[in-house]
Amino acid sequence: MNLDPLREVCSKHILSESQPSLVVFREPYIPYVPSDWNGVLVLAESQNLAKAEHPHRSELGAMNERERIDRLYNNDGIRRVGPWDDGHLKMAVELLGFDPERTAVSNAVPWTVDGGQRNRNPDETLRQCAVKFWSDIIPLMSSAESKILVITSGAVARNVMKEVVGKERFDLVQIVSSSPNNLGRVAGLFHEQDMLRRYGEAEPVIKRNKLVANQQTVFFACHVLSMKAKYAALLEAREHRSAS
Repeated sequence: MNLDPLREVCSKHILSESQPSLVVFREPYIPYVPSDWNGVLVLAESQNLAKAEHPHRSELGAMNERERIDRLYNNDGIRRVGPWDDGHLKMAVELLGFDPERTAVSNAVPWTVDGGQRNRNPDETLRQCAVKFWSDIIPLMSSAESKILVITSGAVARNVMKEVVGKERFDLVQIVSSSPNNLGRVAGLFHEQDMLRRYGEAEPVIKRNKLVANQQTVFFACHVLSMKAKYAALLEAREHRSAS
């Protein structure tokens, strides 16, 4: 895929210093797209760079504008998208029936609110900036013959892309965030071995992604498999189109 048009969109969407949201870096960034991309894009919420001592924040601060736009590349396989790098979203993509190594990845809001010493959710201003950003990006990643599939993880990504899907043509699958804070209370109501007995296909995928099969991870895997059943018609239609 030619990344230059995506870079041009990023340059167009660099936030001005006069915009009301205070962000760590004004440049958005292009999604990581593998050379043999399968047409699937998975989106977490946003990079958590609010803390001044965050090592990646220091690295980005030393980069130029173009390098910050390309920040998800050239990291020895690390995409700088937390739930992707820790294996949870890779696991989710595989459970949904796709090859993680061929899947594009990014964050739905490509900016971080400068929250002092704590991470903060993107405000409404940034979410609307993200809607405009993806409304320009998605057409460049799609084709007339094939809609891309976007998998959102978490409420922020879901809400941003639900607004974009009204403007652009793509398929949308929504799963919850794999954040321990998000899963902790509900996952604790279930025993992991019982969940694995009911969703046996989850266990080998958890192991392949080198994750510990604790309550939260197993619960997240079972949730994804349940969502796979919910979106079965959409996913089967995509598989049929890919085979034809």
